[in-house]
Amino acid sequence: MNSDIVNPIPPSMPAPTICRQPTPSGRAATPLRTASQVKTLMPSRDFSDVRDVARGYWSALTSGQAGQVYNLCSGRATTVAELIQLTLSLTALKNVEIVEGGPPPGPQDTLAQVGDASRLKACSGWEPSFSLAASLSDLLAEYRAEIRATQKRQSA
Repeated sequence: MNSDIVNPIPPSMPAPTICRQPTPSGRAATPLRTASQVKTLMPSRDFSDVRDVARGYWSALTSGQAGQVYNLCSGRATTVAELIQLTLSLTALKNVEIVEGGPPPGPQDTLAQVGDASRLKACSGWEPSFSLAASLSDLLAEYRAEIRATQKRQSA
């Protein structure tokens, strides 16, 4: 069995991934700002919650066919701009300006990446259960807990 994971989303994923620092306050330990620069807002990616990926691995191992490739993905494209806007909508931040600051994408850049998990669904019934909004909400909750724990240690 072979598998291909497409852009897993935390919680509890090590940095750096696009979801670990998607906004100026994505990591609340950084000072709140009203502007943040990103390379480009154009690319779209297929994001999957790491918990769905774990279930997908198990489904592929227990129901898959040896030698077959199974994609672990949501099957939905989300642009960097949409990811940032969704993340900001889950915070109390208002009027944050996101500025594109990199060169335009070149011919070597992947502008869109979307997976197809239909093979795994057909053999096992697996499909993602966590929405992108739920995954990002859980990620923000993890950040907030990290910050509270750090503040508690520093004040002790």
